[in-house]
Amino acid sequence: MRKMLCCIALLSGLSCKPQPNATLAAKADVSVPLPSREELLRHYREERRLLIVYSEGLEDIARQVQERQRRAECRLLPETEASREELRTSALLLLGTNWTNPVVGELVSHLPFSMNAGVLQFGDHRIEGKDVVLSLSFYPNPLASALPMGIITAFSQGDIVRFYQRREEQGLSVYSWASMGYEAYQGGRRLLMGEFDEKTWQPDTRTAFDFTEAKDTMVKGSYFDFILHQVPPDAEYTQRIIQGCEANAARVLEFCRRPAPSAPIPCHLYPSLEQKGLRLNNTQPSQADFSQGAAYLVANEIFRGQHAGAENAVLLRQLLGAPRLEALERGLALHFTANWQEKGYAYWAGRLYHSGNSAPLAEILDNEKLAQESPLVMGCLAASFVDFLIEHWGREAFLGRYTTWLPGAEEARRLETGWHEYLQKFQPEPNPSPPALPYLKGFNFAHEGYAIYNGYGSELAAGALKQLEGLGANAVAIVPYSYMRNPQEPTPLPFMSRAGSETDEGVAHDAYIARQLGIKTVLKPQIWLGGGSWPGDVEMQNEEDWKGFFDHYYRWMRHYALLAEMNRMDMLCVGVEFAKATLQREQDWRALIRKLRGLYSGPMTYSANWGTEFENLQFWDELDYIGLNCYYPLSQSENPTDEELSAAFHRVLHLAKRVSEQYDKPLLFTEIGFTSTPTPWVAPHRDRDGSPYQGEAQGRCYRIVMGNLQPETQWCKGVLWWKYPTYLSHGGPGHTGFTPNRKPAEAAVKEWFGKLP
Repeated sequence: MRKMLCCIALLSGLSCKPQPNATLAAKADVSVPLPSREELLRHYREERRLLIVYSEGLEDIARQVQERQRRAECRLLPETEASREELRTSALLLLGTNWTNPVVGELVSHLPFSMNAGVLQFGDHRIEGKDVVLSLSFYPNPLASALPMGIITAFSQGDIVRFYQRREEQGLSVYSWASMGYEAYQGGRRLLMGEFDEKTWQPDTRTAFDFTEAKDTMVKGSYFDFILHQVPPDAEYTQRIIQGCEANAARVLEFCRRPAPSAPIPCHLYPSLEQKGLRLNNTQPSQADFSQGAAYLVANEIFRGQHAGAENAVLLRQLLGAPRLEALERGLALHFTANWQEKGYAYWAGRLYHSGNSAPLAEILDNEKLAQESPLVMGCLAASFVDFLIEHWGREAFLGRYTTWLPGAEEARRLETGWHEYLQKFQPEPNPSPPALPYLKGFNFAHEGYAIYNGYGSELAAGALKQLEGLGANAVAIVPYSYMRNPQEPTPLPFMSRAGSETDEGVAHDAYIARQLGIKTVLKPQIWLGGGSWPGDVEMQNEEDWKGFFDHYYRWMRHYALLAEMNRMDMLCVGVEFAKATLQREQDWRALIRKLRGLYSGPMTYSANWGTEFENLQFWDELDYIGLNCYYPLSQSENPTDEELSAAFHRVLHLAKRVSEQYDKPLLFTEIGFTSTPTPWVAPHRDRDGSPYQGEAQGRCYRIVMGNLQPETQWCKGVLWWKYPTYLSHGGPGHTGFTPNRKPAEAAVKEWFGKLP
């Protein structure tokens, strides 16, 4: 998937400046044209082979990289044994510095940088000092330009070891299709990043970010030194953050009855998720770095009330030390964050408890399970448990036990009973019924970029939502993913936290932007399975495994139900295309939906796959909307008439209407789409099948579908097309995928959205 895009408008509003257009083209064999990044990526995916060449002292790091390359056959080779022939046999990754092998040294000399005498020279950029690391990924190998290569190099082996350890902590790969073309770090902070132009292999100024000359502002407080990274110091929101941090710190000190640390704690403020993520590889709105004794916060209105007390946690660590139970530290940090998620942790803990969605205390007090579970669920429950302990034991006893306490099973059971009695008083008032939704017309808003600046939470995503508003859209489905590796094996479903993935904060950011634009939001979490599988293949082989699957799936969806409620999203989709699991396990789905109702107060739907699942699903009566992912074929002809296509889709509508009337529920097309290929009506679900580009055929299908939808408004209450990207240069003429942007179908969208209700 291409990562190149035009972001001049974005760059003009950032502190980073475009990198000068230096002459850094690959010095590969110019007798043949250089491949594009997409071609290099395709070669790697097809060959699935990687040679890792490492310099002396880095074998352990090379082995760790090898272990994490699950989709490629990796071979390790010491630099001293590398030959010219071996360096041109497969995809290549160089790890090291001070290359002693002349063949490797010659190859490195043809790459677009130099590192000499403690100075990294990259184009017009000169970076000197300690702990400087440069990485290139999927660059044409100068010895065999059709093959991709990457390199991670530095002035010392220790710098590479530290770089790799930081990447591991951040959950980032060192050689991945999602990597930027080049990145330069110093002291763990990004200074440069960007992509290469896919034709010239010079740095593309449209995707270049330069933080080498960023000017920061220091504001000194009583307990914190606030470092403002392009955050205006006099802005009302900045002052509110600073005053809130200082006030909370005073409360922490009074509670702990300890003097303030001798040196103020660094508290870094960033203006957006994107800016924080580009510099730190972490987009969390509130981040505690205990190794550095510093806190990092996003300071804007979007995340007002969503900070999770990172600055409190850093202060508590310095005052009290690290407890054996991480729940105590997490809970005590939130104890001093009264407006967490606006209504406060006590409200949300009460909501979980009274709805039957609380977690067992044994899981909260298990550090490993705490880390695997939803941070939203576990955060507020841990804070409420800390409140209970302080009341139950008293402050002095709590502080005395804070670092060493580890209860036995019997003590934990007694405390759980008392904690539940304590939670009884936090009975949340019932939410008012949400207002009726209008006819929804919009898109599944697809996170197409994984480089932080082009996916959920980015300025480009905000621009794409603005573009959708201009097309007449009034709704988007935001689609965070998790994954299963085996459709027949129950495993925990990870919550995406890596910067650049579909994180909670990215979802919350885009939901906020959509709400500001008057666009309704549907939260539609989905499961990705690799190896040609899809959710419709999920089928456990025995009763125990089915119970395990639904337990994992419930925990995952519990998180998103809470996220949707906290962010006032307009609809929740409880599942997508589990074609076997829904038909085989009806009662499990009914139980799941009823539990989620206790957390999310808005309307719910399920996205059924077209055909057997949609036509036979039995639990529609539990939901507010019937959801159809509609990819019914409309014709097997290469040249059907508009009348033939229209008649075929009318038959689909008749089938959908019958299901809607059977359950007396409105229907929403949760997905429908067509690729930009010559015959997209033959197999509408099929993507990237090698067919050539044909934009007019896609636009024709859009017009036929919406023309038939126009009169069917009594039972059909909306359509969410699959799909629209987070950055607008994804798509366009020549792009054969589903997105309509910059293709003839986009004009059809604007025309017909204006005609629909």
